[in-house]
Amino acid sequence: MEEQAAVDFVHENGQHVMDPGAIERGGLNHSALEALLLDPGTLGGHVIPGLMLLLFGFLWTFNILYKYHVARKGAILLGRSNYTLHYRSRLFSTHHTGHCTNSSVEAYVMVICTTLGFIGEIIMGFSGGEFVVISNTHHMCMYFFYGLTALTHILMCRKHPIPADSDYAMFIVACIVKALLFQGHVNGREPINAQVHMFLVYAILLTTMFTLMELAAPRNVLPSLGRTFCILVQGYWFCTAGFILYPPSFMPTWDDHNRAQMALLPTLFVVNIAVTCVSALAINYVVASRVNSINAQTISRILNNSEKRGPHTLLNNETGKPLISDSDCEC
Repeated sequence: MEEQAAVDFVHENGQHVMDPGAIERGGLNHSALEALLLDPGTLGGHVIPGLMLLLFGFLWTFNILYKYHVARKGAILLGRSNYTLHYRSRLFSTHHTGHCTNSSVEAYVMVICTTLGFIGEIIMGFSGGEFVVISNTHHMCMYFFYGLTALTHILMCRKHPIPADSDYAMFIVACIVKALLFQGHVNGREPINAQVHMFLVYAILLTTMFTLMELAAPRNVLPSLGRTFCILVQGYWFCTAGFILYPPSFMPTWDDHNRAQMALLPTLFVVNIAVTCVSALAINYVVASRVNSINAQTISRILNNSEKRGPHTLLNNETGKPLISDSDCEC
């Protein structure tokens, strides 16, 4: 048994690599499969999910800030000091208008991305006609629940009989599942590998916390920004982790027994947080500048969802129609 396990796997650059002839010799035995589970993954397997997280993180941050600044300007036009009557958080929103309509571009994009990721994990998990990379099932579960979140939102926007905020509930489930799976990634790993994944678990748990806060306080912009901030941190750290765990040939390999390198990991994570802060601030100023250039009539078209005047409405002097109403934006 031990001799078979030895020939099933060879070592390249300190990593377990499956011998192409292992499957032909009758499949993997228990020891070989255990070795495969202890050191799965690739650089692309971390960078691609990281880029997906960054895509949605930036998109959501832009839309949330756009809605906030539009609501803030609407409140100023009405002579109010509080923006909350015109702001309500949504998990998904259309990129163009910054508020929810009867369909969401973001949700459809997420369904496509997660479906492609799910299929890709299945394909990459096969070798010699057998599904051998069992750790890919972790990634498949993550893609599935995020895709289910987007699908739930699409069904809600299509007026299916689904309870309100079910997309938030599904997103929270997806985050919990992701945290549990990454906690499982830590088992049996080397110190650097385990620490990298634990930082990711921390970011996921914070994402869950901010999502719960957002669900409880939908008219406060800070929990929404906290959620997208943590998603951006996850995206940056996913990409960073890929280069730490599976460095390209032109980069040095990290040493699990080097205390200086272990001490550098928290610093790198904090640098990712700093980059996220700078990114969010930059987006905020870009969005604020854009909204400040919008006139009152355009603001009214964004905020108005009813032809009827609300109790607090800014009138359009030319048409007599309300510029701003207090009705919420619903899918």
